[in-house]
Amino acid sequence: MSDLRVGTIVFLDNENQLGVIEDENAQDIMFELQDLPKRINVYDMVSFEIAFSDDGLKAINITPH
Repeated sequence: MSDLRVGTIVFLDNENQLGVIEDENAQDIMFELQDLPKRINVYDMVSFEIAFSDDGLKAINITPH
């Protein structure tokens, strides 16, 4: 799937290297911090794509605005 989505970072867990993006439909999408191109903060706006993983949907190709 390559549809670009827009959302807001709503949670970052540096210890477990995980984060959550809330997309335009108020859906929470998990991501791994090592997938980020640069440092990002809670409430930052981002664009991203969706991939399917064993744990459900995952945000990939995350780009800060």
